[in-house]
Amino acid sequence: MRSGRTAVGVTVACFACAVYALSAFGGSTGSAAFGGQYGNSPNAKLCQQGGWQKVLRSDGTRFVSEADCVAYGAMGGTVTVNQSLRDCELFGGTYSTDPSTNQFAGGTLLWTCLSYETFTTGPPPQPPSVLANDCFNTAPFGSRFGPIIDLSLPRQTSSCVK
Repeated sequence: MRSGRTAVGVTVACFACAVYALSAFGGSTGSAAFGGQYGNSPNAKLCQQGGWQKVLRSDGTRFVSEADCVAYGAMGGTVTVNQSLRDCELFGGTYSTDPSTNQFAGGTLLWTCLSYETFTTGPPPQPPSVLANDCFNTAPFGSRFGPIIDLSLPRQTSSCVK
């Protein structure tokens, strides 16, 4: 009879240790091993629910998937907002990194903003200037933005190339 109580006592003690270990190291919360602060970091959360397509690594490179982005953020990497994408969408355009959308004859396409509003009712700067600035911030040395075909047209398509 005594051995039965010992087995139950050991089982309860092991269960308590397992619960403590799971809570201390993130366990089922999806956190990285060795500390819960990384898996739930704001950087990792920016990547979730399609956010990975709108953010960049601190070196300006894109993520290939949500898992890639979450892992980078969870391990302490800095995730930055892709400002050119945000501005393109703000001006009613469609952001693309597809090389077939390149508006220049040469160069390596960084991004294209398809069919954005040429002018807004808000104060300056107007969309072409904002997007050109985004291009030069994306690749400060050797980048080109354009072409701006005709500013009298209500919509433009322009590319940022290097």
